[in-house]
Amino acid sequence: MMKILVVEDDQATSETLTTLLNQCSYAVETATDGETAADLVAAFEYDLLLLDVMLPKIDGVTLCRQLRNQGHTMPILLLTGKGDSHDKAVGLDAGADDYVVKPFDLEELEARIRALLRRGHLYTTPILEWGQIQLDPSSTQVSYRQQLLALTPKEYALLELLMRNPRRVYSCGMLLEHLWTYEDMPGEEAVRTHIKGLRHKLRDADAPADMITTVYGIGYRLKPLAELEKEAPSFQEENQAAIANIWQRYQARISRQVQVLEQASAAFQTHQGQLNPEQQQRAEQEAHTLAGALGMFGIHEGTDLARQIEQLLRLPQPLGTEYIKQFQVQVKTLRQTIEAYGPFTPTDVSESLPPLPSLLVIDADRDWIKDLTEQASHWDWTVRAVMDLDAAQTALTQDLPQVILLDPAVADHKNQTIAFLEKVTHFTPPIPVLFYGSPNGLHSRLEVARLGGKAYLEKPIVPKQVLHEVDRVLHQSQAITAKVMIVDDDPHLLQFLPPLLEPWGFKVSTLADSRLFWQTLVAAAPDLLILDVEMPDVSGMELCQIVRNDPYWQNLPIIFLTAHTEAEIVNQIFVLGADDFVSKPVVGPELVVRLVNRLERMQLSQQLWQVDTLTKAYKRQPAIPRLEQMMKRAQESQQPLSLGLVKVMNLRNINAEFDLETGDSVLRQVGYALCQGCGQEDVVARWSSNEFLMGLQGIQSDDALHHIQHLCQDYLQTHQQTNDAVPIQLDLGVVQYPEAGKTLSALYKAADQHRQREAD
Repeated sequence: MMKILVVEDDQATSETLTTLLNQCSYAVETATDGETAADLVAAFEYDLLLLDVMLPKIDGVTLCRQLRNQGHTMPILLLTGKGDSHDKAVGLDAGADDYVVKPFDLEELEARIRALLRRGHLYTTPILEWGQIQLDPSSTQVSYRQQLLALTPKEYALLELLMRNPRRVYSCGMLLEHLWTYEDMPGEEAVRTHIKGLRHKLRDADAPADMITTVYGIGYRLKPLAELEKEAPSFQEENQAAIANIWQRYQARISRQVQVLEQASAAFQTHQGQLNPEQQQRAEQEAHTLAGALGMFGIHEGTDLARQIEQLLRLPQPLGTEYIKQFQVQVKTLRQTIEAYGPFTPTDVSESLPPLPSLLVIDADRDWIKDLTEQASHWDWTVRAVMDLDAAQTALTQDLPQVILLDPAVADHKNQTIAFLEKVTHFTPPIPVLFYGSPNGLHSRLEVARLGGKAYLEKPIVPKQVLHEVDRVLHQSQAITAKVMIVDDDPHLLQFLPPLLEPWGFKVSTLADSRLFWQTLVAAAPDLLILDVEMPDVSGMELCQIVRNDPYWQNLPIIFLTAHTEAEIVNQIFVLGADDFVSKPVVGPELVVRLVNRLERMQLSQQLWQVDTLTKAYKRQPAIPRLEQMMKRAQESQQPLSLGLVKVMNLRNINAEFDLETGDSVLRQVGYALCQGCGQEDVVARWSSNEFLMGLQGIQSDDALHHIQHLCQDYLQTHQQTNDAVPIQLDLGVVQYPEAGKTLSALYKAADQHRQREAD
């Protein structure tokens, strides 16, 4: 499904065009002025722009010229009420692909749009083929071995996009941008649901099971049958090389992180199981970071140990003798595990791929479990089955599932089921449990609800229906990871809320003194802000005004806590810019639901605002506070921080000698190479049209220079092997904070000067 942006300030014309294009199966978004259109093009990808010449704020010809100068290559069709040759020439010189004079014939306009899309190489053949699968765009029919497939419109659009670009990998975000309009854009789970539905219909037609392949950590792609076996190793080797480079770079840092845990281990021994707050917080943070990082390199035993260490650090202190000894053994074992791992070897990559989601089934019906297990293999689920609750208790100590499916008939009595559920709900996050059994009407459903079950399915039921429900419940229950800052002068509330929110994936920071709000906000960099209405010194309403008046923080979601529910107070809260409010006393589940809903709605738009759609690096403005925060951390921890500037020197020549699409491809690949070579704590930003600025935490400038040179050389070597007709010149300069400057502007200038010296 092609995506078109209609930029027209006349409402009647805009609605007519939207209706026409929707009937032709295009996804349509609209804008009424040039400034809004420019913002939309910066945030989303469009296959074609339908652009009125006479627009408020930025006229169509100026906008067209501006977009071409920025490197946008989508076809642009100008609409105007003027038909003289001079106006047409001006529009075409500005970069437009075609020109239509009002009033225009709708059939002719549709034909011109089709011609422009074909000219843009979006249509490769009249009928798309992949093996035995055929897709006819003119009739929107798909067949496998002459058998028609009944696809939904979105399933058809997904398959068409993949078949038009069989070598391209599409992330969920990219698929959302291509196939949905901004107003109707759902979450990423909608993409996974449609992909899964499409796979099932292809499998039902006996099409190859791996036609739509998941590229772990990246997205989805479609591979030709003849290349399925041949392409996988080369892609795997590319990942292996990238992971090997990252391991070599981060090996020393990981060792220092373990050293922090070793220091905590010694402090527990000498201070009778007690750490000071700063040491405890740092040790917990390092354990948490290690748990995530080690798994990427295939050190799964290290991940488990780091998680166990993190749990011990969260226990009330002072720790008892038994816990101290356990902590010391785990830290020692963690060090030995990492040292035994040694240099990264490519064979470890396959082991580090994320496991398939798992389902624990507690049922005595062996035949039904066999059918369920067979069906689950087509859904990318693994099934582990046990016959009773005792065996289920043992299974939970070995490997935690994502969802539990329980037939209550396996329990001898209800108390046994209750005890099992209480244990399950204490995991972080809780594991959702689905019940299924004989149809006993409302009583059974009420009993399940009281026990905390997520659903009740009545027997007899086919495995496919069960898996549908399992999939739905899993995606409802998955925790959202976000940072929440709470500002309230009630110390009891500040103690109560973090333990309530943290099991759901929230990282919580609290503040009792509103006078320290701004510096705490900048340091915590939250994804959502919770404010008390009434506080001494500075009220929550005043803080809300401060946030809404700041260009960077103005879109931060804000939820108020208040004991006042009068209409006047509530109206005032929303006038000031609040997103929601929760009445005191706070009810835990209500607050969690409101936080999750608010963050899910904001997550996609924030991501699109922060990330450059072409290079996937940060945009300049969102990157500035992140880099400044890195500078602050480096100063406080006395750790090195390096800033690198990478510039594509001959981008303008590439655009002129070849085309803008080639220039975009170069920028996209350079951005990808730099982002892949950096860690989670680092920042890569597209600083200008042909510049990337990199912040590398914990690395001296000499090491950073060597690392960035290595990334650039690897990219240039790969580029030369695939497209040596396009010469690329990359210049780079690296400086260190604070030696080269104490402000971001000074560091950038120093890096640019270093780049010029290196080039000379």
